[in-house]
Amino acid sequence: MMSAAPPEDDRFAAALRGFGPIGVLAMLAVLAGNFLFVPLSALLVLAWARRSRTPWREIGYVRPANWVLTILAGVVFGAAFKLAMKSVVRPRLGAPPVNQAYHHLAGNTAAMPAMLYLVIVGAGFGEETVYRGFL
Repeated sequence: MMSAAPPEDDRFAAALRGFGPIGVLAMLAVLAGNFLFVPLSALLVLAWARRSRTPWREIGYVRPANWVLTILAGVVFGAAFKLAMKSVVRPRLGAPPVNQAYHHLAGNTAAMPAMLYLVIVGAGFGEETVYRGFL
């Protein structure tokens, strides 16, 4: 059986979760993490959650009730959203049919690993953990 944490440890964990000097310093450290490398902020959020005794559920990590249904719904919604944006919204706004910001990826297999890293690790894990979960 585990013993209760000392009161000082509980006060520090509460200070990390609060909006006092320690909490603000933790928030600034988390936000500055991506200046070193992309997923560092998300890793700092996980370290903060552990040290502040914040359950993962409170930062957005919840197991889906049905994995297959969740993945299937995501794929269907993503495809429908892409089709609607490309065929309905972009023409109505007068936007070109091709997004020039990412057009360099078409047929460029050398750029794909870096883009996959940024999309999966940077956006999928990093941004979602920091902006949706932590902040």
